[in-house]
Amino acid sequence: MNVDALDWNDFRTVLAIAETGSLMGAQKKLSVSHATVFRRLNDIEKQMGVRLFDRHNGVYTPTAAGVEVAATAGRIENDVIDVARRVAGEDYSLTGYIRMATTDSLFSGILAPAIADFMQEYPGIQVEVVVSNFLLDISRHEADVAIFPKMNPPESLIGRKVGAIRQAVYVRSDLYSPDTSLSDMPWVATDKASLYQLLDKWMDGNGFSDKCNFRVNSINGMLAAIRGGVGVGVLPCYLANTDSSLVQWGEVIDEMSSDLWILTHRDYRNVSRVRAFLEYFSNCLRPVFRYEAPTQE
Repeated sequence: MNVDALDWNDFRTVLAIAETGSLMGAQKKLSVSHATVFRRLNDIEKQMGVRLFDRHNGVYTPTAAGVEVAATAGRIENDVIDVARRVAGEDYSLTGYIRMATTDSLFSGILAPAIADFMQEYPGIQVEVVVSNFLLDISRHEADVAIFPKMNPPESLIGRKVGAIRQAVYVRSDLYSPDTSLSDMPWVATDKASLYQLLDKWMDGNGFSDKCNFRVNSINGMLAAIRGGVGVGVLPCYLANTDSSLVQWGEVIDEMSSDLWILTHRDYRNVSRVRAFLEYFSNCLRPVFRYEAPTQE
């Protein structure tokens, strides 16, 4: 066994495959090519002289050795992350780097110009935005700050509830007919893989799921489809109300409302640039979403 040839990337590769159960999942998690993951795994198994995964129809199941290596990699990763958070938590300067996660619709509809203003006010802070419709794992340093709709944030995070995102049904203005029932209209929705459970539940409960003949994996995609005349669909009011080609069909849907949070990890509570970011965007977003709420500390 040539253990001297192993490095941290080898452990990360084994951990990613174990967590996702496939080379494709590991590829996405590590942001490398499928061929790279395949080659690394073969090299690792050759160096260690043991098979780490059983393969069957593209599914990778850890062997006993694979479970042990993945568990070790997980402990190493957690130790590295803990150290990074503790060190970052001692930074009191208004300089440095912030990685923010948010959804595609919030970024394009609200946050992009606000980020530009923030960077003018704090020129020493560099901002990177990760656009995702899934809340990234802040505890694993996938992001420093998240601005997300969330009903119950994890207890490991702190932050501020800055508003409530209201939603309603929208349609392109030339297709709107008050004498037509929504049940007779074609519907647009997110795809099942997007895990937009609030919309799925509401559409199922109102009998609209069977009328849905178009799905897309993002809210901005829904907006484009509805604007294009594909059908009607539920959109955030802050996004759709600024589009002159759309009209709201009916009242705001109360059960589709969700809280908007700005979140970070507890270890970042004393990082000056993070606190400045939380304060700035709380003040920026509360007038838009018309809400005052306590913080989660």
